[in-house]
Amino acid sequence: MIASLRCLPEWLSKRKFLASVLTLLGGSLAGQGILVLASPFLTRLYGPGDFGALAVFTALLTLLLAIASFKYEMAIPLPKDRAGAANLVFLSIAIVALFSAAVALVLIPISGPFFEWIRAPELRPYAWLLPIGLLGAGTVQALTYWASRRREFGLLSWARSFQSGVQVAVQIGGGLLRMGISGLVVGYALSQFAGLASLLRRSDLSPKTCTPSKWRELASSYRDFPRFIALSAIMTVLGAQLPIILFARFFAVDVTGFFSLAIRVLGLPVALVGASVGQVFYPEAAAQKENVAASRSMFERTASILFILALAIFSFIGFNGPELFGFVFGAEWKTAGRYAQYLAPWLMLSFVASPLSSFSMVAGARKESLWFSSGITVLRIVSIWLWARWQSADMAVLFFSMSGSVICVFYFVW
Repeated sequence: MIASLRCLPEWLSKRKFLASVLTLLGGSLAGQGILVLASPFLTRLYGPGDFGALAVFTALLTLLLAIASFKYEMAIPLPKDRAGAANLVFLSIAIVALFSAAVALVLIPISGPFFEWIRAPELRPYAWLLPIGLLGAGTVQALTYWASRRREFGLLSWARSFQSGVQVAVQIGGGLLRMGISGLVVGYALSQFAGLASLLRRSDLSPKTCTPSKWRELASSYRDFPRFIALSAIMTVLGAQLPIILFARFFAVDVTGFFSLAIRVLGLPVALVGASVGQVFYPEAAAQKENVAASRSMFERTASILFILALAIFSFIGFNGPELFGFVFGAEWKTAGRYAQYLAPWLMLSFVASPLSSFSMVAGARKESLWFSSGITVLRIVSIWLWARWQSADMAVLFFSMSGSVICVFYFVW
């Protein structure tokens, strides 16, 4: 056995894709492990209403982040020359900075009526944190794709762990000080900047490589990203995050808290394994895009492994949701466990399809990807709106999951 362990580094070095995934997986495991271990404490320091407000804030930030850079950061792994890729980083960050400033100018003056309309008035004092968190998240996002291009997966692994650590430390501290919603929201906003210094220091980017005169040419060369990928991302994020806002609008804030915790817990495997696989899969698929046989083989092998893992994870949650949530998070959270049972089929399929979705960008099928994203968003919104008219949160969650599952199957087969 010891001899086998000694051979492990050499075996992994010959399988760069797997080694890269495991490196990122280690960071994700540490980061998500911190969040998982902290959750039982947080659910006893904060109530469902507090988590509902945090879910609305997170949804808004995620929606804005989907278009903050017009998705030019996703083009960073594609140029063959380093200068072009580096300037895509600078272009992305510049767009994020301008977009964040625009959000501050528009949102802050209307924050009162806006948060009243979505029935989350408790978030009004924290409207100024949205553009700040957006600036941090957008900058980190661009530098993450740059590090991914450079195969610096160890750095990305550490950054993810550090981000989770900052978030949990601030939120637990806020809970112990009885800060209420502010502890959760401030902790999440500040964590968006976590790891930024390390990513910048290791990026090997300097002002000398920044050539704004090339930005127009680059923006034109990759214009499909804001035209199709950004729109597709908006529709995907709307489908995932708008339900949180709709739940706050149509149901009680406690229901939003139950729904958000179910999504958060079941989304952990997707964030843990899926994001790590996707971060490695995208540059590898881009590098092999001329070799159709190799690309297809990599896609099929990765999908098969992900499906086996998903079946094991989500079947357990699907059968034991209420009991599991009640034991881990407290008896008042059993409703979240019931919602988790409804959501398990969709998230199981998403676990497989989401990391491999970048394959459509490599293959150039951007318009089709946009249509799929639009379809699932419309179905989800209609599902929630329809059952909100009968004030049935359970049926809204169930049909939300069913619509997502149907589209996931069609998307994956395509």
